[in-house]
Amino acid sequence: MPNQLDDDVRVWLVERTYTDDEQNLIILTYATTGGEQYYRKERALTSFTDVRDTTAAVDADPDNLGSVDDPDLQ
Repeated sequence: MPNQLDDDVRVWLVERTYTDDEQNLIILTYATTGGEQYYRKERALTSFTDVRDTTAAVDADPDNLGSVDDPDLQ
């Protein structure tokens, strides 16, 4: 069986957004180096002691990547 990590795509953190509504979410947007695809993670702020590392890059499953069709955004 092939290793799942071999198929993953390295994406880099390009934007972090905080929603100031009742959900209190942090939205992390990662993108491929050319900007053609992106990966989005949402994290709920459950407490100040809830520690989850946020890294500059992650490896994402290609099935979880969206396309960036606007050349200005790429």
